[in-house]
Amino acid sequence: MLGCHYYKKWHKAEMMENGYRTEYIFTTKTGNFYDKHSIQTACNRLYGKFGVTCRSFHVYRHTFGTSLAKKGVPIQTVAALMGHSDINVTRNYYINVDTDDKLNAIKIIALLTDN
Repeated sequence: MLGCHYYKKWHKAEMMENGYRTEYIFTTKTGNFYDKHSIQTACNRLYGKFGVTCRSFHVYRHTFGTSLAKKGVPIQTVAALMGHSDINVTRNYYINVDTDDKLNAIKIIALLTDN
């Protein structure tokens, strides 16, 4: 893992090259804060570079919540990490149950009823 000194050195060179000054490290190439639009623009450029279909930035929140839930993280913890005060928002909108999950649940039931 790269240390803070590496990023500070990188950022100083970035500021000199692009002609701006700021104390913040993670900014756009003009020294502005990242916002939804600038992050989406950066993602779209990256998607285009690799020939990947563009996705809404919000898709990553769904992926994050679903991945945590699939790894067994309690719903209360997932909700807290996502900034939701109500776990129902997390459960209803951010945790997706896919076909594999459903098939695995059916297999578990089948195994239980066979005994």
